Amino acid sequence: MKKKYFRILLFLWILLVVISLTWNIFSIKTNTEKLVKNIAETFFEEIKIVRLWNSMHDGVYVPITKDTKPNKYLVDKNREIETTEGLKLTKINPAYMTRQISEISNRNSKTQFKLISLKPLNPKNIPDEWERKQLEKFKNEKDVSLEQATIDDKEVYRYIAPLMVEKKCLKCHAIQGYKEGDVRGGLSVIVQSKLYNNMSFKQMMYNILVHMFFFITGILIIYYINNLSKKYIKQLSDKNIQIKNKNKQIEENRKQLITSQSDLEVANKKMFDVNKLITENQEEIKSQNDALKISEKKFRIISNTAPIGLTVSDQNGNNIYSNKTNQEISGLNYDEFLNDGWQKIIHPDDKEKVFTLIENWKTSENNMLESKYRYKNIKTGEIKWVDTKITKMFDDTNLIGYICAIDDITEKLKIQENIKQSELILKTILTNINSPVYVIDVNTYELLFVNKNFINSFKKNSGKCYKVTRNFSSPCSFCINKSIINNKNVTKFDEYYNKNNGKWYYLNSNIIKWIDDRDAQIVIATDISKQKSNESVLRKSQEKLSERKKIIEAKNRKITNSINYAKRIQNAILPSKEFISNIFDEHFILYKPKDIVSGDFYYVKEINDYIIIAAADSTGHGVPGALMSMMGISLLNDIVSKTKVTRPCEALDKLRVEVKKTLNQKNVITSMTDGLDMSLCTINKKTLEMQYAGANNPIFVIKRNNNKIDITQMTADRMPISISRNEKPFTNHTIKLEKSDRIYFFSDGYYDQINLFKKRKLFFKNFKNLIISIQDMQLNEQKEYLNNYFVDWQSGYVQIDDVLVMAVQI
Repeated sequence: MKKKYFRILLFLWILLVVISLTWNIFSIKTNTEKLVKNIAETFFEEIKIVRLWNSMHDGVYVPITKDTKPNKYLVDKNREIETTEGLKLTKINPAYMTRQISEISNRNSKTQFKLISLKPLNPKNIPDEWERKQLEKFKNEKDVSLEQATIDDKEVYRYIAPLMVEKKCLKCHAIQGYKEGDVRGGLSVIVQSKLYNNMSFKQMMYNILVHMFFFITGILIIYYINNLSKKYIKQLSDKNIQIKNKNKQIEENRKQLITSQSDLEVANKKMFDVNKLITENQEEIKSQNDALKISEKKFRIISNTAPIGLTVSDQNGNNIYSNKTNQEISGLNYDEFLNDGWQKIIHPDDKEKVFTLIENWKTSENNMLESKYRYKNIKTGEIKWVDTKITKMFDDTNLIGYICAIDDITEKLKIQENIKQSELILKTILTNINSPVYVIDVNTYELLFVNKNFINSFKKNSGKCYKVTRNFSSPCSFCINKSIINNKNVTKFDEYYNKNNGKWYYLNSNIIKWIDDRDAQIVIATDISKQKSNESVLRKSQEKLSERKKIIEAKNRKITNSINYAKRIQNAILPSKEFISNIFDEHFILYKPKDIVSGDFYYVKEINDYIIIAAADSTGHGVPGALMSMMGISLLNDIVSKTKVTRPCEALDKLRVEVKKTLNQKNVITSMTDGLDMSLCTINKKTLEMQYAGANNPIFVIKRNNNKIDITQMTADRMPISISRNEKPFTNHTIKLEKSDRIYFFSDGYYDQINLFKKRKLFFKNFKNLIISIQDMQLNEQKEYLNNYFVDWQSGYVQIDDVLVMAVQI
């Protein structure tokens, strides 16, 4: 290696280590501030929850003591009361409670806080200069602030976040001119920074020591590679000089033989010498090949001792190589790892994620996949997080395999660099062994280097490479390409037919700087004879596949068009939004079929003084579910229209009879048990009395009184609308409704959905709590919120069932 390249490599290594260390120190400082900010934010949110609890109860009463005296800033006629036992109590509002909690925290905790305001009722809430500036910013930005400061010779973090005016706050603060949504003040939090600064300092020192270790290791490796390359180049140069000298001697002997025909004895002797020299030359070539093998072995040793795990697999995913570092990380020997042993060392909780990620990536257009997961060493049982990078290896455009590097995250940057070096060495070794390669001077047309495969394939050695013409003036056609020489940034790809062995080769040419700074053309020749001979067969196969693909696509279009037409019919049968809007002031319908058509359906009908509402879930989904839903809508509409049923239990009883008759369900054991789950209600428009009956599907009735939310779950009978073992009449439930009451109908598709990462359902209890949490929203806002929540919960997991959630407001 030349000194210039050696210095450049050394400089790049030093620069890389310095950048890495600087970035790590910056990250540690940033993460420390984020940690402190998270602690302060958590503290702030807990105080807000305590204040919210107090305000939900409109203040709480506590005994009057020396430390808890009546709040002179609270204007309330019931500020002080006396119990029947004579105990005097005073009301504690959110501000008074916060101030008392802050006094306790300031005496006993390393985290202190206080209420502040630009217009405080209590003089104790007057902010200092820094707090005042932050409060003024909140009028425009409404964002939190975090700064490092020194208070009483102690380093601390100061955090402040705004408190907004809510409707309940106006009872006390309206006299100050506040409106709902204004910034009323803030909560100032002071966190002692000594512990976090010490922790940050230890992390910085650890990073400095680690970087010093890898810096020294890298310097030693660079010096070792430099000395190894110098020795190897010197050996090649000495052998080339010896070969040239011997070729020159052979040429002189040949001339002597031609000019010395009169002396046959002398000529024979010289011929013997020539043969001897040829034999010696062949031995030298053999020696040169042996030296190349030794060099290859040395490169393998370097690759095998790299400080990263390295594996190689073929295009089918079968492991074909594992270096020693990977064996040490996994605890598997070479043979165990090749026999799918790598699957054993992945942590059980990460296996499904890793396998799914790899399978999806194999068919994607991305050439590299990076993934983080846990490794378990088979021998020691040690578990660690590793960062793996899997790279697709291509031969031109064909996938030939995968190379995987396993990196310990704590040494991430260093190991990534080693992976790149290892990949370069490995590709170079594979190229030298498996493909013919030659390098030629673009000015003198001298072959500077050829490997063994090139000599065997093209019968050419290093030296001049001219066409066999009368004056030897034209360079060999496949060696030099003028478009590459004139434009050194061009990569050229050609096909070449070799008459020596009757094979086709794919030539990948590029201009490079050779080891002695000469402009050279490097060409890698890949044998494509088999591909050439199979082109016609492949073309015919592709034509047949194309024809079959067109037939399948045509059939798919017909099927899809038919299902889309069925969807139009199904949508036409369902009640329109305009029809429902004429009955209810507010409503929403979240309707998400799993496939094009759905097994879920909803039903709204108005007969005389009654409104009939139903939501149903048919057995199955897609086309089978849609057929069941069409049958259910038709039968239900027939029952409601003809019999004028106003009691839901009677309607479900009759619907069950019709379903069993239509599906020919006569015996529980021999008949199919397909049917419907349904919630059905009738509402008297004059009296607002609602009757309900359900087959497996409950409903929620939500009432709001003075900002208090009461939810009533009306329970369904545990049997379907079909043949069943425990068949009995459906139960009727009655409830008195009031204006603004909300009724929620739903199928099980929403809360049965599985999350991609948690591998579990949402569950009915969480769905119920979700409905309660959104009661401050309008119904149209609730639909959008529920839809977004459902998509976020899926996290990319396939939708497993049809989804129906419907709500109406009286």
